[in-house]
Amino acid sequence: MLDIILISFVFTMVLAATISDLKTKEIPNWINFSLVVFGLGVFSIYSISEKSISPILTSLSYFLIFLIIGNIMYYTKQWGGGDSKLLIGLGACLAIYPKHLEVIFNPKLTHSLPSTFLINLLIVGAIYGLIYTVILVIINYKKILNEFHLVIKKNKITNNLLILLFGFGILSGLIIEKVMVKLVIVGLFIMPLILIYSLIIAKLTEKITMHKKIKISKLVEGDWVIEKIVLKKSKKIIYTPNGLGITKKQIKLINQYKKEIGEKILIKDGVAFAPVFLISLILSITYGNILLYLI
Repeated sequence: MLDIILISFVFTMVLAATISDLKTKEIPNWINFSLVVFGLGVFSIYSISEKSISPILTSLSYFLIFLIIGNIMYYTKQWGGGDSKLLIGLGACLAIYPKHLEVIFNPKLTHSLPSTFLINLLIVGAIYGLIYTVILVIINYKKILNEFHLVIKKNKITNNLLILLFGFGILSGLIIEKVMVKLVIVGLFIMPLILIYSLIIAKLTEKITMHKKIKISKLVEGDWVIEKIVLKKSKKIIYTPNGLGITKKQIKLINQYKKEIGEKILIKDGVAFAPVFLISLILSITYGNILLYLI
């Protein structure tokens, strides 16, 4: 029954993380640390009861693997600290698939539950990110179009060259008879246009929907402050933007100069990613590797 207790605890913690992330865009550290402690504790009990070091070693191994992956995602600016810590916590808990549930769901696992969970996390994360971006674009399409027109006007030469390439690609497609050659030529000329305009729209969507001003008093560790903070009188730089977010020490320093800096500060608001963990966990337990159902 320990496996059922463990997976129930994991589901409860991930659900709590999801609710917190959706409400505040933060995942409390106590949730992540609880997962680590509880996971390692349960597998230590397994090792003692089975008189084998294998269960705790398996848990520790996946904990370390997820620790490495979590840090890579954090330091490459893909995830916030809360998401990375949540992954690390799950590494300690998902070492084995619950035997009692295997009879009920009969999932298609890839090697192990942790590897299955990671594959599902990638797939669900990609779909979630795409849907989230599309919704933001639809909601803010007027603002994005206005900004897009301004960007195009400022870069007339580049824009004209891209349109020229597009026209040349279409013309080549009409002249060339062989279908495969036609597709390749048209693709080579049109894809750069689509790629560049897509990147511009993505950047504008981020700027319009995710950049917001908040009160300095509401700054928390890990917030991504966008602008360099320079004191007006002394011209002293007290903060320079970085990919790791603001620290408690920097927040304290900014609060000291609040009167000189102003009441509000511009930050980049993150995407609530914990729902992806919850969906991936449910899919991994009930179905296993969803990739196996797609191929």
